Amino acid sequence: MQIWVKTLEKWKLFHYGEDFSNVLFFELAYKLLAFFIGWPIVSMLFNYAGQQTGLNFLTIETLQLMAKNPIALLILATLLLWLGIFITIEVSGIMTLLYYNRYGWELNLKIFLQEIYKDMRRIVHPKNLPMILWIVTLFPLMGANSSFIGRINIPSFVLLGIGEKMVYIIVFLVLFIFLVYLYYGHIFIYVAFFYEDLPFLQAFKRSREIIKGQLLKTFAFFLLVQGVVTFLRYGASALLYDLLARTVTIFKQVGPTLEIFVSITKTLASALPVLSNIIGVTLHFLLMTYLYDRYAAQKGLFIHQQSRENDLPRDKFSLKNLPLYRIGVSVLLILLFAFYSFTTFLNMDPQGNVQYKSAMVISHRGGGFDGAENTIPSIRKAILDGADYTEIDVRLTKDQVVVLSHDANVKRTTGMDAEVNQLTLSEVKKLNAAAYLKNGKFTPVPTLEEVLAATKDKIKLNIEIKAKDDEVDALSEKVVELIKKHRIENQCLVTSINLRAVQKVKSLNSKLKTGYILPVSKGNIFDIPDVDVFCLEESFVSSSLVAQAHLRHKEIYVWTVNNDVAMDRFYRYGVDGIISDQPSLAILRRSFYNSKAPIHLFAEKMYDVNLRGNWKMNKTADGLKSAVGYQASK
Repeated sequence: MQIWVKTLEKWKLFHYGEDFSNVLFFELAYKLLAFFIGWPIVSMLFNYAGQQTGLNFLTIETLQLMAKNPIALLILATLLLWLGIFITIEVSGIMTLLYYNRYGWELNLKIFLQEIYKDMRRIVHPKNLPMILWIVTLFPLMGANSSFIGRINIPSFVLLGIGEKMVYIIVFLVLFIFLVYLYYGHIFIYVAFFYEDLPFLQAFKRSREIIKGQLLKTFAFFLLVQGVVTFLRYGASALLYDLLARTVTIFKQVGPTLEIFVSITKTLASALPVLSNIIGVTLHFLLMTYLYDRYAAQKGLFIHQQSRENDLPRDKFSLKNLPLYRIGVSVLLILLFAFYSFTTFLNMDPQGNVQYKSAMVISHRGGGFDGAENTIPSIRKAILDGADYTEIDVRLTKDQVVVLSHDANVKRTTGMDAEVNQLTLSEVKKLNAAAYLKNGKFTPVPTLEEVLAATKDKIKLNIEIKAKDDEVDALSEKVVELIKKHRIENQCLVTSINLRAVQKVKSLNSKLKTGYILPVSKGNIFDIPDVDVFCLEESFVSSSLVAQAHLRHKEIYVWTVNNDVAMDRFYRYGVDGIISDQPSLAILRRSFYNSKAPIHLFAEKMYDVNLRGNWKMNKTADGLKSAVGYQASK
């Protein structure tokens, strides 16, 4: 035991424990500040940009228009500046707390705020503006996310696109390795800039000097810390759901006590990602400052701020020692916790049922991962799986026939390097749509007419129009004409990433349900005319956005969702449709979130899926194949 105590004393971990508590409390306060001030100002700036340009929503198309508008660019630059300044408050506050406490300097609230204000002024100096880009981009990209902007995740559709070509994979890996090296190879730039008060370029060089010869070891340390935080987060989540399941099964009847308990437990589970984020940021900077001091001492390097003249230590500062501050933060946290618990409580009916909206399951590109995409066999697989819709992509051939193809060039799927619109139907029919699969048997590329005939009254169709600008009108007209010919207007949803195509379809047949596909979305997208369904990339979907859509009588479909955790989240949000390459899994997960799930069953299922993770389901002969076990953690 004495050996452990001596080791902890040698590493000054007892001392760092006090640092951790101070920074953790500051992070809680900062999170509240971001909630009430930081993000409202971000929304205000974005909305103002929309007002000035007449663009109240953000899509790929409006982004291109904004890029040509000087006023919009100026406002967006101001937005970037605000993000940098607000994150500066966090980093500066943490650095101030750590080093004042570590060296025993006097620190009161006035000095604390002065230090933060000084750094806010420094970072907007022209020579330090690159630091804003650093903390707004690299910081969250590397998972060392700020409590303000969180982690930046690469959209799933981008990753899927990268995975389709080896050259994309190589470029992505090279870029990723470069960014990891750039960030962790200069990880100490935060200490050099915010603590030693060095300008950006000097801080950059100083960081490189400190980490020289220590890069791999340092990277391993940070990786370990991130892994521990992730493990604790999911471990705590599993324990909470275990507690929920075991407690619920004790109750014989549903009553107010059980409902309140479930509400509180679910709120705690929802708060875990926020708490793990705060702890992760705290540990990130604790480790950073510890290693900076250690490496500098080993190399005999002089740390500038250690030489500053200060009063003798007295009344060592601790945020926990400010009663008013502590009470204010605690009250706000309790109120937020109570609000979310009460919201969950209201989401139950008098019989204790948890309310969830049943969403449509849309099988992506025909049958998802099963079989050759955009072919009749894969669509039949979607029917067997029990999907509500099958999503297909359509293009025009050279002789103006509508065929199924996701890519403009069919080389990836058929092996032939040719554009669809440069091939006649007879040439297309010679292609093997399953050529990209291992041992893929010859499967013809189907026409839309063949698909309509094969699917009528069996499964609904999500028909995505893929066309170049000069093909939009012709393809839209052909699709509407074929749907009318087969009298399946109520069985089809016509979507496109091209807004003009969507509006063309609606103008040709107002009864047809239309959807607008948005890889990027922000702002008042529900003001866009002639759109019934908004198909959004999963990164941009939130519970509040779904609620707004439903208030405007619009539907939200989310794509492409392929893991059980994300599926559960979107079912809880109440989305109207989930587009997935794994429709069987989406259907299984939906069974937990039917419009009314009794609390007992809900808890048992949550326990089974989150902890045991081993589900087997039997599919009936009239609908679905007999299934093998599914590993939820897969």
